[in-house]
Amino acid sequence: MPSLRVMVEMTSEQWSRAKTILLAAAAHRPEQRDGYLALACAHDHVLAAELGALLTTSGPTLGPALDRPPDHRRETWGDFRLLDEVGRGGFGRVYRAFDHALRREVALKVITVPLSAPATTEALLREGQMLARVRHPNVATVFGARHIGADVGIWMEFVEGRTLSDIVQRDGPLAVAEVSLIGISLCGALSAVHAVGLVHGDVKAQNVMRDDTGRVVLLDFGAGQGRDEWSRDEIIGTPIYMAPEVLRGQAATTGSDVYSAGVLLF
Repeated sequence: MPSLRVMVEMTSEQWSRAKTILLAAAAHRPEQRDGYLALACAHDHVLAAELGALLTTSGPTLGPALDRPPDHRRETWGDFRLLDEVGRGGFGRVYRAFDHALRREVALKVITVPLSAPATTEALLREGQMLARVRHPNVATVFGARHIGADVGIWMEFVEGRTLSDIVQRDGPLAVAEVSLIGISLCGALSAVHAVGLVHGDVKAQNVMRDDTGRVVLLDFGAGQGRDEWSRDEIIGTPIYMAPEVLRGQAATTGSDVYSAGVLLF
């Protein structure tokens, strides 16, 4: 039976729903299945891609694949040993992982892309390569990007600390002087990212961290990148931070990143 992320960390109710979707998808013609899965999974691209891969690899032996999956966590991805899952969203999961080549812990973002969207895979790999050229103290250093199966992985430095969202929730609003210093660091980070031709696309308090030394670090790139037929009809990002034109469906730009930074500082 294929080893897929959809088959771990699921409750019985979630797995029952997944089985129902799989059986219904199997009844559709092959060319209709991707569309059905996207709708049935409520635009959860990771779940849709993994169920699609399970359906494809199981073929006529789908029955055994519908047994209740074992309760264990994914332990590796490529040459990385996965230590903890530290975040997830519509565009993938983020792990604290051990990089055997670098002999250090890294943050590994794994994005599962439907086989029907090869342009997305290529765009995400280009994004990782471009981010690896950014050298700025307030941008998490990206070490590399790789494509394995249906997954694209981008790995970067693992930052120990607290997000600005967590700081404000626990400690209350920050003083104006402190916010001003954060703003200077954040704008410098965005300038460095924009200089290589990238747009962050999801600047928000949850994606900015202050590490244990006090350094402000911009994290979690990719919401504005790698969009083709897979996601072009969706608004990707966090609505409360979005510039008006992005909410209207236009592509994120350097200007909309600056707008989001202003909302964050407010």
